Amino acid sequence: EEMPPVPVTDLFRLIDFSLVHWRLVSKCVATWVGMVFVVSFASCLDVAAISMDMGEALDTNKELATVGVCNFMSGCTIGFTGSYIFSQTIFTYRTGCRSKWVGIFIMIMFVSVVVSKVNFLSVLPLFFLGATLIFIGYDLLYEWLWEVREKLLLTEYLVLVAT
Repeated sequence: EEMPPVPVTDLFRLIDFSLVHWRLVSKCVATWVGMVFVVSFASCLDVAAISMDMGEALDTNKELATVGVCNFMSGCTIGFTGSYIFSQTIFTYRTGCRSKWVGIFIMIMFVSVVVSKVNFLSVLPLFFLGATLIFIGYDLLYEWLWEVREKLLLTEYLVLVAT
């Protein structure tokens, strides 16, 4: 049995500020501050990892500002906090794409999926999506575990393999 698609406007009906226990909001501030630090730290690690893989320096301030603006926009539209999709960034870079149009195209596709009434998981060949993820994962594992073995000291390599 297949569920009918849910319109994106239904998300906004989930918000009902009358159900919020406002006296408890102050108890969440420490968690929110912690989330800001975790996302910021993860974003710094993502920028550093992408920079290392590309072999060129990135403007860390610019990249973190982009993540911050995107997280703010996501929060204003009932979204989740996030950072770079490392595998997608590296995959795009390795295929030779250097245009901002890649990001614009991906954004258009995501918005299309959200506003569409089509259930894409019932239409798309899931084996292809799974195979793509397996390929990206295998490629990253090969690079991180096999190609790097001669660049590290034995103890460093053992720590890498253990983690």
